[in-house]
Amino acid sequence: MEFSSSPHKTRLIEMISNLQQDFDIHLLTVYRTEKVQPKVFQNEIIYSCEFSIPYLKRFSRYVCQRLAAPSLLKRLKPDILIMNCSNLRLFKYCASRKQKYNYRLIFDVRTLAVDSNPVRNWLNSRLLTSCLRYAAKHFDGMTYITDQMKQYCIKEYGLAPHASAIWTSGVNPEMFSPSKVSSEPHPFTILYHGHVSRQRRIDNAVKAMSLLRDIDVRLNVLGDGDAFENLKELVKNLGIEKQVSIERTVDYEEVPERINRSDIGILPFNDWHSWNVSSPIKLFEYLACGKPVVVTEIPAHRNVLKDAECAFWAKESSPEHVAMAIRNAYDKRRDFDRLSREARELVLREYTWQRQAEKLGRFCDSLLSNNDSSSSA
Repeated sequence: MEFSSSPHKTRLIEMISNLQQDFDIHLLTVYRTEKVQPKVFQNEIIYSCEFSIPYLKRFSRYVCQRLAAPSLLKRLKPDILIMNCSNLRLFKYCASRKQKYNYRLIFDVRTLAVDSNPVRNWLNSRLLTSCLRYAAKHFDGMTYITDQMKQYCIKEYGLAPHASAIWTSGVNPEMFSPSKVSSEPHPFTILYHGHVSRQRRIDNAVKAMSLLRDIDVRLNVLGDGDAFENLKELVKNLGIEKQVSIERTVDYEEVPERINRSDIGILPFNDWHSWNVSSPIKLFEYLACGKPVVVTEIPAHRNVLKDAECAFWAKESSPEHVAMAIRNAYDKRRDFDRLSREARELVLREYTWQRQAEKLGRFCDSLLSNNDSSSSA
């Protein structure tokens, strides 16, 4: 992955920051524009080269990763290798050197193929399939972002039995925390922040606003992606410029303040296997800031929120159902002080990055000690 990609960068920075309290962590990755070196990392990131030429970029990345592997293994002598890529040649090489260097191999599965380009999506899916099947047979274990992801991969790809663990997305509760921005009267404000790809159906949240002209409610969409210009055009065509704003993403450090300027967060994702098995970081960021959420009835949301009062459910991602959920939240807005406490407490119990690092750390320790209590598929 490219370290400069915001969601990946956030996850890696937080997990490595927590894991390096007990482990000596070295990260091998690639970059898009600059070689970032976070100050919180105890070791400098090792950047692999690649060509920025279309159609050759992925190929060059995989070749460079494979070429870098021998010297890195010899120099670092790792106890554990965690792979989060779809480079089958690299998988096979590292598996062939396990006995020589006596390390454990883990394949970390965070997402399915979700590219909006059908050709790239087909290629990503094929690469993921081959790596999943190989890792299940030849790696020491696999980690998944959710249990739904694990069960989906086992069934869909016919994976061999393997040791596994689950660690989800999380949040930094110090960075994302409730704060009063202004006590002055303002419209009931909904925020979506993050990628705005067509598959995420942010357009349905926009269309829902056209059904809510009778209440003082506003939707702010903050992000980039292949649906950005289409969303702006949709707002104009529906004549709801005063109700909906579409903005480019801001620096990650500014996101907590933007969440706290809102009353509620929204995740209008549709019922699709890639979303159903996911663990959206933005959900935990809303909750950590004490914001109730409007969410669709999919496993990724239900398994976290269960029957929490701070969740307002849309039975599906259609504009009509999303509008109904927003209206329900608007009607309960006087209860938001109480719901805010519930939202943050939910995150602190289970979904901080520290908790996720503890889960991954325990799994690594179990593999190193050949602990028979490791969970099996």
